[in-house]
Amino acid sequence: MALRARWERDEAVVGPLVQLATPASVEIMALAGFDVVNVDLEHGAFGVEVAEAMVRAADARGIAAMVRVQANRPELIAAALESGAAGVLVPHVESVADARAVVAAARFHPQGERGLGPTARSADYSAAGGPDYFARANRTVIAGVLLEGAGAYAELDGLLALGGLDLIMVAPYDLSQSLGVPGEVTHPRVVATVEDVCARVAAAGKVVGMFSADPRAGAEWIARGVRYLGLGIDVQLLYGAAKAAREELEAALRG
Repeated sequence: MALRARWERDEAVVGPLVQLATPASVEIMALAGFDVVNVDLEHGAFGVEVAEAMVRAADARGIAAMVRVQANRPELIAAALESGAAGVLVPHVESVADARAVVAAARFHPQGERGLGPTARSADYSAAGGPDYFARANRTVIAGVLLEGAGAYAELDGLLALGGLDLIMVAPYDLSQSLGVPGEVTHPRVVATVEDVCARVAAAGKVVGMFSADPRAGAEWIARGVRYLGLGIDVQLLYGAAKAAREELEAALRG
């Protein structure tokens, strides 16, 4: 699944965050018809070894895998990319300097300072070839940041001007907290901020992402220009389906 090709056609890609520590969750999401999964190292209870298996499962099922790393640290970004992920989403980016560090960690020289790992899975364990692999990775890897706070919002113009930054994804829950209405993701203040971000990111020619647990709201955000929609979380989807099945059975038993 080439995310860049989809975005060049102005198409949205959709997929959930995956927090269950099993490649089976990735496979199920692929079989359900999603385009991408976001392997969540920040809030999932697993490490890079499991994440690599989850990326491998995505590859096997023909969908893309992004990885949300735990923090804006070059060794964490490199480890996620060496697993073969299509790209990274980096949390807690509050300034242009923070975003510049993401780009540097995600790209090889001359675009960045990513450490050379010619034997990693992303390099086909050395079979991919040296210089050609590094150049291809610089063209294809997606460097994304999460816009979670008022600080990052204030720096948006600078983020949009930064070369090598591909994706700016709004994290509405963290953003709501920074705007003084924690958890109220439909609060007018939050909605107005996200709408402004969507319009400005799209106008700058970068990809804007958004998380939504509500499919109808997700469709509305796509209509506003979102091209990377994180639709729910695997644990959330599992809980919702299980609860609905139990309630349906109880209703049937009551006649």
